[in-house]
Amino acid sequence: MPLRPCSPRATWQRRESDLLTVAGYTGTGGIRGALAATADRVMAELDETARRLALLLRLVHVGEGTDDTRRRVPRDQLLGELPSAAEVSAVLDAFAADDARLITMDGEGVEITHEALLHAWPTLRSWIEVDRAGLLVEQHLVQSAQAWQRDRRDPGGLYRGGRLTLAREWAAEPGRREGLGPLAVAFLDASVELDLAEHQAARTRTRRRTALSAVLAVLLAVALTASVRLAAANQETRKQLALAVSQSALTKSDLLADSDPVLSRFGASLATFFRTSGRPENANRVRRLFELGLQQPDGAELDLGKQVADVSGASTGA
Repeated sequence: MPLRPCSPRATWQRRESDLLTVAGYTGTGGIRGALAATADRVMAELDETARRLALLLRLVHVGEGTDDTRRRVPRDQLLGELPSAAEVSAVLDAFAADDARLITMDGEGVEITHEALLHAWPTLRSWIEVDRAGLLVEQHLVQSAQAWQRDRRDPGGLYRGGRLTLAREWAAEPGRREGLGPLAVAFLDASVELDLAEHQAARTRTRRRTALSAVLAVLLAVALTASVRLAAANQETRKQLALAVSQSALTKSDLLADSDPVLSRFGASLATFFRTSGRPENANRVRRLFELGLQQPDGAELDLGKQVADVSGASTGA
């Protein structure tokens, strides 16, 4: 086993003259004690920046109701999960050195040499137990970012809802975001941008429905009032009433020109409808036109002329 040299080496350091003794072996704490002592020595030789990486945590799969286990990671992927490739390489080399052998590196990946290190080294154990919840959030985030990358950054793989809220709260704590690699940062930022866009779209839908409802109320009121007067009106008066309703729709359309160009064009089309129909008393036409407008998805261009023609044709003879 690659880790076995740790114990004889530590026992040799406690030898009596040139003899290895049971007392010397016991004094090292056995294999577990030798592992911990070796890991502590390697950590002490690293600079502060390298120690803060807590690199070995990237090689542990934190269990959710199960035991923590080793995690085998391709070297390139590991370098991408952390902010400084140079620091990562230095830490890997230190833990994989011949006098440590706590990490095994080969052409396929990087892993902790023996699972016993997860339980034998108090420093690693404390890192896991002190922040298990945070490590699980980070673990999910990194794994989700990798899946997102494999799927060519499909927006469907981004965080939403409660998971995004949890990730944002976690990343807002000091040092969290800085400890992420560029892929995880890009994934989190893209998730936040999508969330903001979806909230903006929802606000736009609400604003559009509110504006349409307000315009509808005004136009229906004018149309219904006009219908009472039409019974005794001659053709010229009928035209004047239609023009009045048209002007009201056009005014509302102008007010929306900057805030909602699509809705503004819809209102302008209604104005045209009233001006040319000469029949403002047909309130059902107005209602149907607004229902069509409310059904439009955000950002969709309304085929206003076709909608007006369709509604007018369907209402003919009504």
